[in-house]
Amino acid sequence: MAGQRRTWLDGRVDVLLAALNEYGMSASVVSAAELIQERVAWVAAHLRVTPATARRYLTDEAVRDLARMMAVTVADEAPGADVLAAPRTAAVPVPVLGRCIAGLAEAIVLRLAERDDLGHVRTTTAQLAQAISARGQVIAGGQPSTSDTVAGVAGPFVLAPPALLNRAAAISKPRRRWCETKESCRTGSTPPT
Repeated sequence: MAGQRRTWLDGRVDVLLAALNEYGMSASVVSAAELIQERVAWVAAHLRVTPATARRYLTDEAVRDLARMMAVTVADEAPGADVLAAPRTAAVPVPVLGRCIAGLAEAIVLRLAERDDLGHVRTTTAQLAQAISARGQVIAGGQPSTSDTVAGVAGPFVLAPPALLNRAAAISKPRRRWCETKESCRTGSTPPT
C-alpha cells in the first residue's frame, strides 16, 4: 500500500535481504524478520538494555556484517559460484545420488504448499529445480566406476563437486528435521526456511 508506514524492522530486513543477495543467497521476508528480532533480543539480553535501545546497535553496517557472517558460514556451499565448473572430487554412490535427487524433488513439493511469501517460494523452488538439474548434469557428464566401494556402498559412483553436495544438504536439513518431528508435513503447514 502506498500510504503504509515502514517500520524499523522493515528497513533492517531490506538491508539483510539485499546483502544476502550480494552473496548469491536468499531468505524469506518472514525468516529475515525473525533473525533480526532474535538479534535484537540477544543484544538486549547481553547488554542488559531494552529492545528499543538494542535496535540502535543493529545499524545497516551491523546487518550487512551479519549477512557476511552467514555467507562465510555456508562457504562450503560456494554461494553464487558455478559449482558445475568446480573440480569433481567427491565420490558419490549412484543410489545415494538418486535419493538426493528424490529428496530435492520432495522439497519442491513442500515449498509449493507455502503461502506466506510467494516471491521466496518462487526463488527457492527455482533453486531446488536447478539443484536437481545440476545433479543430472553431473550424472550425465560423469564416468561412473563399478569396481570400488564408496562410503560402504559397493557399486557405481559418480564424482561430483563437493559444493554441490553441501548445497543439497543445507537445503534439505531444516525441512527434514521439521518433517521428522511434526505431523505438519502431511497436513500442509509451512516448513521452516
